[in-house]
Amino acid sequence: MSAPLGSDQNPARLDRFPSVPSTVPGEDIIPATFAGRLSKEEVVLPLSVIITREGRVQGVSVLSNDHDGRDIDDVVDAISRAKLQPAQGGGGPVAVSLVWLLTHTTVKGKMSS
Repeated sequence: MSAPLGSDQNPARLDRFPSVPSTVPGEDIIPATFAGRLSKEEVVLPLSVIITREGRVQGVSVLSNDHDGRDIDDVVDAISRAKLQPAQGGGGPVAVSLVWLLTHTTVKGKMSS
């Protein structure tokens, strides 16, 4: 017998639920990692992840990688430790499988002369 859809063992597709996973207020592990580790001004990192019913990130895999492996390993490690508010459906939290596109851009203004 298979696990129910939306359980941690059988995560659902995100498009089945109206409430998507979101960051927990006060938890900034992912932005801090981007700011502290990656030296490039712009980073785009597509990931495949599962967000459990408890809001834990599991099964992180990088879908494409144009960046330094060590830097990406640090980001993936930080994401794996992150806690999110889980997706909601049917009156409670559900596990979902999704593609997560992380981006980081540094904007610098021009100096006036």
